Amino acid sequence: MTSWVALLRAVNVGGRTVPMADLRALAEGLGLDDVSTYIASGNLLFRSAHRSPAAVRTLLEPALQERFGFAVETAVRSAARLREVVEGLPFDTTDQVSVSYLLEPMTADGEAALHEHLVNEAVAVVRGDHVYLRTPNGLGQPFLARGHDKRFAATGTSRNWRTAAALADLAAGRHRAGPGGAR
Repeated sequence: MTSWVALLRAVNVGGRTVPMADLRALAEGLGLDDVSTYIASGNLLFRSAHRSPAAVRTLLEPALQERFGFAVETAVRSAARLREVVEGLPFDTTDQVSVSYLLEPMTADGEAALHEHLVNEAVAVVRGDHVYLRTPNGLGQPFLARGHDKRFAATGTSRNWRTAAALADLAAGRHRAGPGGAR
């Protein structure tokens, strides 16, 4: 069994409500094991015999749409991949850092456009299926030029560093602990 984390994009904002108890029940109904959620921003932790993120995503997304009545794009990462993300931090601080978990790896053109349109001293480092983002002025300030922020947001789902690190720790605990995991 593999420990997975599904990161739901754009839930519990703008009327797109996904109660975490309902999300856990849906996951259990799909046959996923050791299911839990972490905070109300759409972080689902579980264990499954599925062997790839794509297989998990293919299972979850149609079920989410059927249950909640709107499409919920989902970035899926294994516990090992989340640990790599945390260990690969390219900055010498975690202050004002977030990680965007991409739905698909960013193309070279997409990466060039991202770097070209950064504002307010923001720094982005693309690493395959995720982007590290450091926003020294805080996420309350724009980090991309107007119009490019929505395009970037549509490519994945972001978590602040504290949440990214917590999810990696929780998922790793499940992997080591086996059934029951770390709750």
